[in-house]
Amino acid sequence: MEVTAVHGETREERKTVIRGEEFHNPARKAAAWKNAFEELQLSELLNLGSVHKGVASRRSESAWPAFTQHIIPELYEFMYPHYRKQGHHSAKRDGLKVRHALFPKELLEHMLAVLRLDHPETFGLATTAQLKAVIQRHLDRKRQSTNSPQ
Repeated sequence: MEVTAVHGETREERKTVIRGEEFHNPARKAAAWKNAFEELQLSELLNLGSVHKGVASRRSESAWPAFTQHIIPELYEFMYPHYRKQGHHSAKRDGLKVRHALFPKELLEHMLAVLRLDHPETFGLATTAQLKAVIQRHLDRKRQSTNSPQ
């Protein structure tokens, strides 16, 4: 993926590339973005909070849309099939259909461990409840996009 930064006033362009194996690997994606910002010489701007609202803010890295909208959801989708177990069943809600648990405790704990390993400064104080909330929003968006008329 090619990333281009354009100066708002001078229109100077800087470009860098994130290799496919880094971009598509959930465990390495955030580090790839961080390296791209460093190569573009924009890391100072990130720390000042002067980057466009949709990219980053003064808040900690855990608030970045890159984590909440891409990395954590992709890590969940990648790891979830390996943690399937029967979920709580409600005859009223589920009828006769037995479904898998959406948030197995072990999955959340292992996802948090992976994120902490790669980004200890960002996820050092994070909780599985925070991770679960990000995943719930992801599943809601996914469900809405699937149910919306084409």
